[in-house]
Amino acid sequence: MKKYRYVSWSCVWSVMALLLVATSGMAQDLNTPAAFELMKERSLWRQSENAAGLLLDNPYRYSELKAGYNWSKGNFCRPQQGNGNHDLDFGTEGGVFLKKMYVWGAFDYSRESLKNVDFKQSIIDPYRGMPYYVTDLNTSDWENQFYDMRFKVSLPVNQMWSLGLDGKYSVAQGAKQRDIRTTNLYYRLDVKPAVVYSFNDSHHVGLVLEYMNLKEEANPDMANTDDYQPYYELYGLGTASENVGSGKTVNYIGNRVGAGLQYGYQEGAVKLLLTGDYSYRVEDAEFSFDRPEKFGTAKEKLWQGKLLFQLWSASYSHHFEASYRNSGIDGIQYVQQNTSSEGWQTLHSNIRSTYKTQLAGLDYSLIANRGNEYRWRLGVGVQYDNEKDEYLIPYSVKRTENLAFSVNGKVNIALSDRLAERLLIAAKVMYSNNLSGCYSYNGSYPDYAVVTDFEQTDLNYLVSDFYGLNESVTYSRKIKPSQPANLYVKGMVDYRKTNDFDFSDRTTISFALGCNF
Repeated sequence: MKKYRYVSWSCVWSVMALLLVATSGMAQDLNTPAAFELMKERSLWRQSENAAGLLLDNPYRYSELKAGYNWSKGNFCRPQQGNGNHDLDFGTEGGVFLKKMYVWGAFDYSRESLKNVDFKQSIIDPYRGMPYYVTDLNTSDWENQFYDMRFKVSLPVNQMWSLGLDGKYSVAQGAKQRDIRTTNLYYRLDVKPAVVYSFNDSHHVGLVLEYMNLKEEANPDMANTDDYQPYYELYGLGTASENVGSGKTVNYIGNRVGAGLQYGYQEGAVKLLLTGDYSYRVEDAEFSFDRPEKFGTAKEKLWQGKLLFQLWSASYSHHFEASYRNSGIDGIQYVQQNTSSEGWQTLHSNIRSTYKTQLAGLDYSLIANRGNEYRWRLGVGVQYDNEKDEYLIPYSVKRTENLAFSVNGKVNIALSDRLAERLLIAAKVMYSNNLSGCYSYNGSYPDYAVVTDFEQTDLNYLVSDFYGLNESVTYSRKIKPSQPANLYVKGMVDYRKTNDFDFSDRTTISFALGCNF
């Protein structure tokens, strides 16, 4: 762990030093929240995995500092998300030119308190594509902390070639508050070297390579050792093994490799970026450290692509985005034998479960421009998702198919030009319609709570029709007329309502303070 702490602090100081350099101001006339929003949205290469293309976005020097509080309440949530949560977050990011290079960095911290969480013990994020984890039946609170540090570097070699590097280091700590208690430690490191070749000022192609390494440790404990609890080793879709005691130490070790291609075009008022990425991840789950026993392995093949298209004019702009994601995970289980001399030996392994997900989305926005910000914008979107999870022997299946629609709008009211006072009002309405869904369990012990309460309740959430309303108000102004720093305060309310099953609604309220330089 000393090695991880050293890397963590090195990343912290590197990012903070970068951001201190970047605080000398943004090279544009206004730093309002609407201007920052458009700046990030119009930087197409920044939205890809290829850091070498950052200079093609014509970036400028800027910094942003923000802090916020979020509170959620309501039973319309998945069992492992908690029905009464609140968290504090802090973030900063900035970009700066260092001679010919453009360097961008960001640091984010959040402290999260989850209330009344069910069926979660040995993993902080049970939705990250790992089906093998341990849980008990005791509803409990969770206290989590997350640190994320990231940088992007773009270096032009000559008029045709540019090199880039994207790095991210994430650390998390989670603690379950009720027996069987647990303390989880997690880290993840991503490194993405990249290159871009420019045929001319209009046509560009890029290549990015990816390597990811992660590790998570779950260390269970009991405050009351006189009252051992039942716990379950989950193998997917409700298939589980029941035990009694103080839980099991679980160790997750994962690696991912991948590559992606990009094509960019920009000419006059037209800008386009097409990206395609493929990655392959292998993550092992083991019991214990000194004599590890194989719990299971997840092997994931992930394909994803995105098309970003923008048409600009002095008065109006059109932004279009299409995205697609296809993930397939094979769950591998083992037959093992414990020997006194060599520990656990694998006698046989095979694929016992599969998890397939398809996501597709379309979004369009019409923007009425005002300098480097906007007067108003309107948008529509549609998203389709299809999930099919299967446990092969004995056969069980869990399927969902949903289609969601959204309409959104923003108005950026100019209150004062002297101090660049703005009132940004935003609203979004959405509706999610379930097209199909089922859960059929045919394994042993169908009366286990992980079948009747956990998987069935999760399925009920995923197939529920609901509508949502999101509203926010942001007030911003300069500190002094002659200074570029722009302060803002933001309030947001998100409400989701359903009448399906035993669910009702969920409300999220957020407040944020920030400063743009």
